[in-house]
Amino acid sequence: MKKLILLLLPILFFAAGCGESGDKPGDIDMAAIDTTSTFSPVPVEAPKDAKYKLQYKLEVGKTYLYKYTRFVSEEQKISADTIMAQKVTEKRNYIFKVVPQSIESDGTMELAFTVEDISIDADANGKKVVYKGGDEVDSAKKKQFVEFIALHKATFNVQLKPSGEIVEIFKSNKIADKMLEIGANGPIAENEKKEFYTAFSENYLKPLVMQVFKVFPEKELAKDSSWALNLPPMNFEIFTLNSTHNYKVNGFQKNQDDFLVVIDASLISNAVPTPAAKQNKVDLKKTAYSGSGKQYFNTDKSVLQKSATTVSMALEFSLPLPNQRTGKMITVTQSQNSKTSNVTELLSIK
Repeated sequence: MKKLILLLLPILFFAAGCGESGDKPGDIDMAAIDTTSTFSPVPVEAPKDAKYKLQYKLEVGKTYLYKYTRFVSEEQKISADTIMAQKVTEKRNYIFKVVPQSIESDGTMELAFTVEDISIDADANGKKVVYKGGDEVDSAKKKQFVEFIALHKATFNVQLKPSGEIVEIFKSNKIADKMLEIGANGPIAENEKKEFYTAFSENYLKPLVMQVFKVFPEKELAKDSSWALNLPPMNFEIFTLNSTHNYKVNGFQKNQDDFLVVIDASLISNAVPTPAAKQNKVDLKKTAYSGSGKQYFNTDKSVLQKSATTVSMALEFSLPLPNQRTGKMITVTQSQNSKTSNVTELLSIK
Protein backbone atom coordinates (compact mmCIF):
# COMPACT_ATOMS: atom_id res chain seq x y z
CA MET A 1 0.00 0.00 0.00
CA LYS A 2 2.96 2.31 0.59
CA LYS A 3 3.64 2.84 -3.12
CA LEU A 4 -0.03 3.66 -3.64
CA ILE A 5 0.10 6.27 -0.90
CA LEU A 6 3.19 7.77 -2.55
CA LEU A 7 1.26 7.97 -5.81
CA LEU A 8 -1.39 10.08 -4.09
CA LEU A 9 1.03 12.43 -2.33
CA PRO A 10 1.53 14.85 -5.27
CA ILE A 11 -2.24 15.01 -5.68
CA LEU A 12 -2.93 15.75 -2.03
CA PHE A 13 -0.28 18.48 -1.83
CA PHE A 14 -2.14 21.35 -0.36
CA ALA A 15 -5.51 18.14 -7.12
CA ALA A 16 -7.76 10.36 -21.77
CA GLY A 17 -9.41 8.46 -18.93
CA CYS A 18 -13.15 8.09 -18.59
CA GLY A 19 -15.62 7.19 -15.87
CA GLU A 20 -17.74 4.09 -15.78
CA SER A 21 -21.05 5.83 -16.36
CA GLY A 22 -23.14 4.17 -18.99
CA ASP A 23 -24.79 7.52 -19.74
CA LYS A 24 -21.66 9.55 -20.42
CA PRO A 25 -22.66 13.08 -21.47
CA GLY A 26 -21.48 14.31 -24.85
CA ASP A 27 -18.10 15.99 -25.12
CA ILE A 28 -17.92 19.78 -25.08
CA ASP A 29 -15.91 21.86 -27.52
CA MET A 30 -13.61 23.72 -25.12
CA ALA A 31 -12.88 26.38 -27.75
CA ALA A 32 -16.56 27.30 -27.69
CA ILE A 33 -16.69 27.86 -23.92
CA ASP A 34 -16.54 31.45 -22.74
CA THR A 35 -14.64 31.39 -19.44
CA THR A 36 -14.92 35.16 -18.97
CA SER A 37 -16.49 36.02 -15.64
CA THR A 38 -19.99 37.49 -15.79
CA PHE A 39 -20.07 38.01 -12.03
CA SER A 40 -20.86 41.65 -11.24
CA PRO A 41 -23.27 41.65 -8.29
CA VAL A 42 -24.90 44.69 -6.72
CA PRO A 43 -26.28 44.92 -3.16
CA VAL A 44 -30.04 44.64 -2.69
CA GLU A 45 -32.43 44.69 0.24
CA ALA A 46 -34.38 41.54 0.97
CA PRO A 47 -38.02 41.75 2.06
CA LYS A 48 -38.40 42.26 5.80
CA ASP A 49 -38.13 39.00 7.77
CA ALA A 50 -37.34 37.09 4.57
CA LYS A 51 -35.86 33.62 5.07
CA TYR A 52 -34.17 31.35 2.56
CA LYS A 53 -33.52 27.62 2.51
CA LEU A 54 -30.35 27.02 0.53
CA GLN A 55 -30.93 23.77 -1.34
CA TYR A 56 -29.52 22.47 -4.60
CA LYS A 57 -32.20 21.72 -7.19
CA LEU A 58 -30.48 20.91 -10.45
CA GLU A 59 -32.67 19.98 -13.39
CA VAL A 60 -32.43 16.82 -15.47
CA GLY A 61 -31.83 17.76 -19.10
CA LYS A 62 -29.61 20.74 -18.27
CA THR A 63 -25.82 21.04 -18.25
CA TYR A 64 -24.04 23.12 -15.60
CA LEU A 65 -20.53 24.42 -16.34
CA TYR A 66 -18.18 25.62 -13.60
CA LYS A 67 -14.68 27.03 -13.60
CA TYR A 68 -12.47 26.25 -10.60
CA THR A 69 -9.08 27.91 -10.03
CA ARG A 70 -6.67 26.92 -7.28
CA PHE A 71 -3.56 28.98 -6.51
CA VAL A 72 -0.90 27.88 -4.02
CA SER A 73 2.12 29.80 -2.80
CA GLU A 74 4.46 28.02 -0.40
CA GLU A 75 7.86 28.46 1.17
CA GLN A 76 9.74 25.73 3.02
CA LYS A 77 13.04 25.80 4.89
CA ILE A 78 15.01 23.07 6.64
CA SER A 79 17.82 24.15 8.93
CA ALA A 80 20.44 21.77 10.31
CA ASP A 81 24.20 21.88 9.67
CA THR A 82 23.15 23.32 6.30
CA ILE A 83 20.05 25.18 5.13
CA MET A 84 17.76 24.04 2.35
CA ALA A 85 14.99 26.30 1.07
CA GLN A 86 12.28 25.96 -1.52
CA LYS A 87 9.68 28.33 -2.91
CA VAL A 88 6.79 26.98 -4.95
CA THR A 89 3.90 28.66 -6.75
CA GLU A 90 1.22 26.66 -8.48
CA LYS A 91 -1.93 27.57 -10.40
CA ARG A 92 -4.47 24.97 -11.50
CA ASN A 93 -7.50 25.56 -13.69
CA TYR A 94 -10.41 23.17 -14.06
CA ILE A 95 -13.60 23.23 -16.10
CA PHE A 96 -16.28 20.98 -14.62
CA LYS A 97 -19.40 19.81 -16.42
CA VAL A 98 -22.25 18.64 -14.17
CA VAL A 99 -25.18 16.78 -15.75
CA PRO A 100 -28.05 15.56 -13.52
CA GLN A 101 -28.94 11.94 -14.30
CA SER A 102 -31.88 11.40 -11.94
CA ILE A 103 -33.60 12.98 -8.93
CA GLU A 104 -35.24 11.00 -6.12
CA SER A 105 -38.43 12.00 -4.32
CA ASP A 106 -36.47 13.49 -1.40
CA GLY A 107 -34.43 15.65 -3.78
CA THR A 108 -31.29 13.50 -3.71
CA MET A 109 -29.60 13.74 -7.09
CA GLU A 110 -27.35 11.51 -9.14
CA LEU A 111 -24.93 13.66 -11.13
CA ALA A 112 -22.46 12.90 -13.89
CA PHE A 113 -19.37 14.99 -13.05
CA THR A 114 -16.87 15.51 -15.88
CA VAL A 115 -13.47 17.22 -15.78
CA GLU A 116 -13.74 18.87 -19.20
CA ASP A 117 -10.44 20.68 -18.96
CA ILE A 118 -7.49 20.81 -16.58
CA SER A 119 -4.16 22.62 -16.56
CA ILE A 120 -1.25 23.49 -14.28
CA ASP A 121 1.33 26.27 -14.32
CA ALA A 122 3.89 25.89 -11.54
CA ASP A 123 7.30 27.17 -10.53
CA ALA A 124 9.60 25.47 -8.01
CA ASN A 125 12.75 27.49 -7.30
CA GLY A 126 12.73 28.77 -10.87
CA LYS A 127 11.94 25.41 -12.47
CA LYS A 128 8.77 25.74 -14.54
CA VAL A 129 6.15 23.03 -14.89
CA VAL A 130 3.36 23.61 -17.43
CA TYR A 131 0.74 21.17 -18.64
CA LYS A 132 -2.69 21.44 -20.26
CA GLY A 133 -5.13 18.58 -20.57
CA GLY A 134 -4.67 16.76 -23.85
CA ASP A 135 -1.01 17.76 -24.27
CA GLU A 136 1.21 15.03 -25.66
CA VAL A 137 4.00 14.10 -23.26
CA ASP A 138 6.78 11.54 -23.60
CA SER A 139 6.77 8.41 -21.47
CA ALA A 140 9.37 9.87 -19.09
CA LYS A 141 7.03 12.71 -18.12
CA LYS A 142 3.79 10.75 -17.90
CA LYS A 143 4.28 9.97 -14.21
CA GLN A 144 4.82 13.66 -13.48
CA PHE A 145 1.42 14.50 -14.96
CA VAL A 146 -0.39 11.28 -14.06
CA GLU A 147 -3.39 12.92 -12.36
CA PHE A 148 -3.93 15.37 -15.22
CA ILE A 149 -3.75 12.66 -17.88
CA ALA A 150 -6.14 10.44 -15.93
CA LEU A 151 -8.65 13.21 -15.14
CA HIS A 152 -8.83 15.00 -18.49
CA LYS A 153 -12.27 14.34 -20.04
CA ALA A 154 -12.96 11.80 -17.27
CA THR A 155 -16.47 11.29 -15.88
CA PHE A 156 -17.53 9.88 -12.52
CA ASN A 157 -20.86 9.93 -10.71
CA VAL A 158 -21.92 11.69 -7.53
CA GLN A 159 -24.93 11.11 -5.30
CA LEU A 160 -25.76 14.44 -3.66
CA LYS A 161 -28.32 15.54 -1.07
CA PRO A 162 -30.15 18.87 -1.58
CA SER A 163 -28.08 20.30 1.30
CA GLY A 164 -24.87 19.70 -0.67
CA GLU A 165 -23.78 16.70 1.39
CA ILE A 166 -22.04 14.11 -0.77
CA VAL A 167 -23.58 10.70 -0.15
CA GLU A 168 -21.33 8.73 -2.48
CA ILE A 169 -18.85 9.01 -5.31
CA PHE A 170 -18.96 6.04 -7.65
CA LYS A 171 -18.14 4.85 -11.17
CA SER A 172 -14.67 6.30 -10.71
CA ASN A 173 -12.55 3.13 -10.73
CA LYS A 174 -11.51 3.51 -14.37
CA ILE A 175 -9.91 6.87 -13.55
CA ALA A 176 -8.02 5.29 -10.64
CA ASP A 177 -7.00 2.37 -12.87
CA LYS A 178 -5.50 4.80 -15.38
CA MET A 179 -3.53 6.47 -12.59
CA LEU A 180 -2.20 3.09 -11.47
CA GLU A 181 -1.38 2.09 -15.03
CA ILE A 182 0.77 5.21 -15.45
CA GLY A 183 2.05 5.86 -11.95
CA ALA A 184 2.42 2.60 -10.04
CA ASN A 185 5.80 0.88 -9.79
CA GLY A 186 5.17 -2.79 -10.34
CA PRO A 187 2.15 -5.07 -9.90
CA ILE A 188 -0.59 -4.09 -7.45
CA ALA A 189 -2.30 -6.61 -5.18
CA GLU A 190 -6.10 -6.67 -5.42
CA ASN A 191 -6.61 -5.58 -1.79
CA GLU A 192 -4.21 -2.66 -2.29
CA LYS A 193 -6.05 -1.64 -5.44
CA LYS A 194 -9.36 -1.53 -3.52
CA GLU A 195 -7.76 0.63 -0.84
CA PHE A 196 -6.47 2.97 -3.54
CA TYR A 197 -9.94 3.24 -5.10
CA THR A 198 -11.35 4.39 -1.76
CA ALA A 199 -8.50 6.80 -1.02
CA PHE A 200 -8.71 8.29 -4.52
CA SER A 201 -12.46 8.94 -4.30
CA GLU A 202 -12.38 10.30 -0.75
CA ASN A 203 -9.14 12.28 -0.76
CA TYR A 204 -9.07 13.65 -4.30
CA LEU A 205 -12.37 13.48 -6.18
CA LYS A 206 -14.52 14.43 -3.21
CA PRO A 207 -12.61 17.69 -2.50
CA LEU A 208 -13.04 18.67 -6.16
CA VAL A 209 -16.80 18.09 -6.02
CA MET A 210 -16.96 20.08 -2.77
CA GLN A 211 -15.66 23.14 -4.61
CA VAL A 212 -18.94 23.19 -6.58
CA PHE A 213 -21.29 21.93 -3.88
CA LYS A 214 -20.86 23.62 -0.51
CA VAL A 215 -22.84 22.14 2.38
CA PHE A 216 -25.62 24.32 3.81
CA PRO A 217 -27.83 23.76 6.86
CA GLU A 218 -31.33 22.42 6.31
CA LYS A 219 -32.89 25.24 8.35
CA GLU A 220 -34.13 28.49 6.87
CA LEU A 221 -31.65 31.37 6.93
CA ALA A 222 -32.14 35.11 7.32
CA LYS A 223 -29.80 38.09 7.51
CA ASP A 224 -27.14 37.47 10.21
CA SER A 225 -28.03 33.76 10.53
CA SER A 226 -24.92 31.79 11.50
CA TRP A 227 -23.85 28.18 11.80
CA ALA A 228 -20.71 26.09 12.25
CA LEU A 229 -19.35 22.90 10.74
CA ASN A 230 -16.82 20.81 12.66
CA LEU A 231 -14.47 19.05 10.27
CA PRO A 232 -13.10 15.54 10.86
CA PRO A 233 -9.66 15.69 12.49
CA MET A 234 -6.74 15.80 10.05
CA ASN A 235 -4.03 13.44 11.26
CA PHE A 236 -0.43 14.27 10.43
CA GLU A 237 2.68 12.51 11.65
CA ILE A 238 3.49 15.04 14.35
CA PHE A 239 0.11 16.64 15.13
CA THR A 240 -3.64 16.32 14.76
CA LEU A 241 -5.47 19.35 13.39
CA ASN A 242 -8.97 20.08 14.65
CA SER A 243 -10.83 22.65 12.56
CA THR A 244 -14.18 24.42 12.52
CA HIS A 245 -15.78 26.31 9.65
CA ASN A 246 -17.97 29.22 10.72
CA TYR A 247 -20.58 30.81 8.45
CA LYS A 248 -22.80 33.88 8.59
CA VAL A 249 -25.31 35.36 6.16
CA ASN A 250 -23.77 38.74 5.44
CA GLY A 251 -26.42 40.14 3.12
CA PHE A 252 -28.02 39.87 -0.30
CA GLN A 253 -27.02 40.82 -3.84
CA LYS A 254 -28.22 40.51 -7.40
CA ASN A 255 -26.15 39.24 -10.30
CA GLN A 256 -27.95 40.27 -13.46
CA ASP A 257 -31.52 39.19 -12.56
CA ASP A 258 -30.62 36.45 -10.07
CA PHE A 259 -30.96 36.84 -6.30
CA LEU A 260 -27.89 35.86 -4.27
CA VAL A 261 -27.51 35.05 -0.58
CA VAL A 262 -24.02 36.21 0.47
CA ILE A 263 -22.26 34.15 3.13
CA ASP A 264 -19.08 35.00 5.01
CA ALA A 265 -16.93 31.97 5.81
CA SER A 266 -14.05 31.60 8.25
CA LEU A 267 -11.83 28.78 9.48
CA ILE A 268 -10.36 28.35 12.93
CA SER A 269 -8.24 25.46 14.15
CA ASN A 270 -5.96 24.13 16.81
CA ALA A 271 -3.17 21.55 16.60
CA VAL A 272 -2.50 18.82 19.15
CA PRO A 273 0.90 17.06 19.14
CA THR A 274 0.69 13.31 18.58
CA PRO A 275 2.06 10.78 21.11
CA ALA A 276 4.70 9.84 18.52
CA ALA A 277 5.84 13.47 18.31
CA LYS A 278 6.23 13.67 22.08
CA GLN A 279 8.07 10.36 22.15
CA ASN A 280 10.51 11.58 19.51
CA LYS A 281 11.02 14.92 21.30
CA VAL A 282 9.48 17.00 18.51
CA ASP A 283 9.19 20.64 19.54
CA LEU A 284 6.10 22.03 17.79
CA LYS A 285 6.93 25.73 17.78
CA LYS A 286 4.16 27.09 15.54
CA THR A 287 0.96 25.71 14.02
CA ALA A 288 -1.31 28.38 12.56
CA TYR A 289 -4.09 27.32 10.20
CA SER A 290 -6.83 29.78 9.30
CA GLY A 291 -9.00 30.91 6.43
CA SER A 292 -11.73 33.23 5.22
CA GLY A 293 -13.88 33.83 2.19
CA LYS A 294 -17.32 34.38 0.68
CA GLN A 295 -19.96 32.16 -0.89
CA TYR A 296 -22.78 33.33 -3.13
CA PHE A 297 -25.82 31.07 -3.43
CA ASN A 298 -28.19 31.70 -6.32
CA THR A 299 -31.72 31.18 -4.97
CA ASP A 300 -33.34 31.61 -8.40
CA LYS A 301 -31.34 28.81 -9.98
CA SER A 302 -30.76 26.83 -6.73
CA VAL A 303 -27.00 26.48 -7.30
CA LEU A 304 -23.73 27.96 -6.07
CA GLN A 305 -22.99 31.07 -8.14
CA LYS A 306 -19.50 31.71 -6.80
CA SER A 307 -17.14 30.88 -3.96
CA ALA A 308 -13.82 32.54 -3.14
CA THR A 309 -11.77 31.41 -0.15
CA THR A 310 -8.20 31.70 1.10
CA VAL A 311 -6.49 29.38 3.60
CA SER A 312 -3.14 30.14 5.24
CA MET A 313 -0.86 27.80 7.14
CA ALA A 314 2.30 28.46 9.13
CA LEU A 315 4.18 25.51 10.60
CA GLU A 316 7.49 25.29 12.43
CA PHE A 317 8.95 22.40 14.41
CA SER A 318 12.32 21.00 15.42
CA LEU A 319 13.55 17.57 16.45
CA PRO A 320 16.85 15.85 17.28
CA LEU A 321 18.28 13.68 14.49
CA PRO A 322 21.67 12.02 13.96
CA ASN A 323 24.03 13.74 11.52
CA GLN A 324 24.36 11.45 8.50
CA ARG A 325 28.13 12.01 8.30
CA THR A 326 29.20 12.07 11.94
CA GLY A 327 26.39 10.23 13.69
CA LYS A 328 26.18 12.98 16.33
CA MET A 329 22.76 14.29 17.30
CA ILE A 330 21.84 17.67 15.85
CA THR A 331 18.69 19.78 15.98
CA VAL A 332 16.80 19.96 12.70
CA THR A 333 14.24 22.74 12.26
CA GLN A 334 11.66 22.83 9.51
CA SER A 335 9.33 25.70 8.68
CA GLN A 336 6.55 25.97 6.13
CA ASN A 337 4.36 28.90 5.17
CA SER A 338 1.65 28.53 2.57
CA LYS A 339 -1.41 30.28 1.20
CA THR A 340 -4.06 28.55 -0.90
CA SER A 341 -6.81 30.38 -2.77
CA ASN A 342 -9.82 28.58 -4.25
CA VAL A 343 -12.23 30.32 -6.63
CA THR A 344 -15.26 28.56 -8.14
CA GLU A 345 -17.68 30.26 -10.49
CA LEU A 346 -20.73 29.19 -12.47
CA LEU A 347 -20.12 29.77 -16.19
CA SER A 348 -23.40 28.68 -17.72
CA ILE A 349 -26.54 26.57 -17.51
CA LYS A 350 -27.84 25.17 -20.78
